[in-house]
Amino acid sequence: MDTNQLAEALARAVELAKPAQEYCLLWFWTDWWPLCMTKAEWSGWTQAIFSVLAIYFSVYLYRKQSEAGLANERRMKLDAAKEVHLLIGELTTTLGEEAKTVETWPQSLPFNRQPERLRAALPLIESMAGKPLPPECIWSLMQIRTAFTDLVELMDRNQGNIVAGHSRIQMALDGMRLRATTASTHVSEFAKQLG
Repeated sequence: MDTNQLAEALARAVELAKPAQEYCLLWFWTDWWPLCMTKAEWSGWTQAIFSVLAIYFSVYLYRKQSEAGLANERRMKLDAAKEVHLLIGELTTTLGEEAKTVETWPQSLPFNRQPERLRAALPLIESMAGKPLPPECIWSLMQIRTAFTDLVELMDRNQGNIVAGHSRIQMALDGMRLRATTASTHVSEFAKQLG
């Protein structure tokens, strides 16, 4: 090895020993050390910053989806409460009309009122029981369904009878109206709680 080769080797060693080129974030502050880093340092900081941002946005997205789900559930419950409230209003009207028919039925004629309107209401009542309502509203609906079923049976049993049944049918109708009013109150309170 001659001196030229030795000098070249030393020059290469000095070249390799130089610090890596730094890249500065702001070109007018080139001498401020926090803004000037090597490529390796910049990639590390970039990865750290974007990792934190990714975690933040994933939490933010989860919260927004959760809030949207709760709002959707609340809207479904409110819609169900309104629907049940309307149904109870229709049932109460139907009961009132049936009660007037029974009240004005002549005692001397055989009872021959067919409870078709009451039978038609039973599937509506049962469909409401599956709605997202509080237990007391569902319980009231089930009470109304039971009363409707009992009333239909009572009216069917008294077909053709002259004296029997008018007062019992009237009492059953009055009880059903009371249950319908109670259920309507429960549903109204539930709707008020929802907003």
